[in-house]
Amino acid sequence: MSMEQEAFQPIFIVGNSRSGTTLMAKILKCNPDVHVFKELHYFEQLWDGGDDSELAADTARELYAKLKLAAHEGIFTTTSWQHYLREEVDLTSTSSIEGKLTAYDVYRAVLASETRLHDKRRPCEQTPRNVYYLAELLCEFVNARVLIMVRDPRAILLSQKKKWRLKTIERSNRPYPKIERVRCWANYHPLVTSLLWRAAIRAGQRFESDTRVMVVRFEDLVTQPQQTVSGICAFLGLDYDDVMLDVAPSLSPTAEALPHRQNRGGIDPSIAEQWKTGLGASDIYWCERINGERMQQLGYPITGIRPVWLTLVVSLISLPLKSGLAMLLNISKMSNIYQSVRRRFG
Repeated sequence: MSMEQEAFQPIFIVGNSRSGTTLMAKILKCNPDVHVFKELHYFEQLWDGGDDSELAADTARELYAKLKLAAHEGIFTTTSWQHYLREEVDLTSTSSIEGKLTAYDVYRAVLASETRLHDKRRPCEQTPRNVYYLAELLCEFVNARVLIMVRDPRAILLSQKKKWRLKTIERSNRPYPKIERVRCWANYHPLVTSLLWRAAIRAGQRFESDTRVMVVRFEDLVTQPQQTVSGICAFLGLDYDDVMLDVAPSLSPTAEALPHRQNRGGIDPSIAEQWKTGLGASDIYWCERINGERMQQLGYPITGIRPVWLTLVVSLISLPLKSGLAMLLNISKMSNIYQSVRRRFG
């Protein structure tokens, strides 16, 4: 490993989907040293993460072009990745072992080049599912810093349940693709979403003792923003400034429904409690039944709610139907579906 690679200090924001990774990224984006990427979805969508063998030159350039496309235009773009094959890039200078170029080297090359392009010094990658690849990331990027976002799973259920109602893509005026809205609707089921929260928590928990890792509760971020963000900056080696707290609300179906929030800056503490009025009794029941012990350990009190039994039966009947549809709609987003499932539930 070269001295340049040893000095490389990327920031990774990971956690369960809808756990506050976007809000955390917006806050760090306000720091003059940090370049925040769009969600790259490199692992699973572009590369399965299970093979670190040497790449052929053409394969490496194709992977580089696809990653550049995601960095510039996001994952919903219709632009061809071949457009970025025209870029001249010396990938061999990034290889971790002389004469061997891996998929991690391609990842490192894009993070480094895009950060330099924006005249910044610290790349920040915010793809939530990277929580399942922390072992590889911490091994490949020895000076990385990781923020694991944790949020009350009932709040995540509410956000996931209504995600299909989103009208526009985050940070753009483009309509949310219809097929993506269907996929988001199929993805939500209280049992599945609760199990995925548990899987993400377990994945992050394995690395909580690593000095390069910091666990951040979403609720602390929105109710005590100055204290929390100041501590995060100290951990990351960044200078803190109050301007970092003046961020727009993250896009969500709930935020879109509140006109008084749409154009306001600043962090709104009320979003931490919206699940109490927006989530159904059966959803809360399944979530607490599956995750109650870990929730209490993290400081999320249990309601002990008991819904009407018929709603529980309906949710059980719908489970195989929605799970099957979700599997079909997500296959194209995973380069290796076996690896993706194994990392979550294996």
